[in-house]
Amino acid sequence: MLPKRLTMLMLSAVLVLTTVAFTAPVATANEGHPSIIVQAVIALEDIAASGNYYKKANLSVELMKDIRHWVDNHGTGATGVPLIVTGITGSVCVPKYNDWLLETRSLARVGFRYYRGQATQWQEFPSVDRAAARVRQMLVFNRIEGRQADAQKAFLNCIFDEMPLQLRLLLF
Repeated sequence: MLPKRLTMLMLSAVLVLTTVAFTAPVATANEGHPSIIVQAVIALEDIAASGNYYKKANLSVELMKDIRHWVDNHGTGATGVPLIVTGITGSVCVPKYNDWLLETRSLARVGFRYYRGQATQWQEFPSVDRAAARVRQMLVFNRIEGRQADAQKAFLNCIFDEMPLQLRLLLF
């Protein structure tokens, strides 16, 4: 859990510094909200910090809605990529961004099912199937969480590897 939190904090720091360094806005005037990268990092941090399973399930739903809004209203591929990604790296990191977005959406969907089950003590399943459902959802959630962490690391590594030398010197 600590490496994931550190990764999220590093992503937040990179987004803030690149916004300041390049004066590329994270939110444009016509959008009225931050990019999906910022929204997802904040949502994942809130989910991790929440101690209530109902709250975690609701935050997962909010993350799914944010991702759906971003994909529906801001397109996919090169047109849906936030300016902060294309401004630093051009189109090199776009495939890594798309992988990260897909895995984050999967984590939000699976996380909702897992946290809802934890909150209701798996009451939606018959009593003989509750233990099996709990283990199955835990295994699926852990697998998706690992895949999302790997996609996030690959996305961050791509940004760090492709950023200009001056920004890299500023960060490290």
